Amino acid sequence: MSPTIVACGRARWKIENESFNVLKNHGYELEHNFGHGQRFLAMTLAALNLLAFAWHTVLELLEPPWQAAREAAVKRTSFFAHILMLSAYVIFPSWLVFLQSLATFSIPPDLIKPETARERREDSYFLELLACRQASCPSPRSWPHAPPF
Repeated sequence: MSPTIVACGRARWKIENESFNVLKNHGYELEHNFGHGQRFLAMTLAALNLLAFAWHTVLELLEPPWQAAREAAVKRTSFFAHILMLSAYVIFPSWLVFLQSLATFSIPPDLIKPETARERREDSYFLELLACRQASCPSPRSWPHAPPF
């Protein structure tokens, strides 16, 4: 065999090994058994996982804000954790603002809304409920007051 063909084969093998390593160990959890469901659930979830990996690869090559956000997070798993955390608590007006927040580890002040009185009452009610469950209090239905909301 010619050295060129051997070099091409080794390069392809290296690319495949690196890609499978990322899919298995760095946030995509492709090794997980997706067979808990109906007939085609496993194939559907695996296909969505591969589609996400392909899309993220394209973004890493072509999208400078994505590249900056990825570099700031260092590890891919922490990058995914940051995406999950930010998207759970804040509604961003655009993709660019979201990526800038990921890259700088900050939320723009105009996106942080002050807590309303109702939210404070709801939080205190649920904290009281949690404390009561831990102390084995009677159920909330037997409490003398109704929820404050």
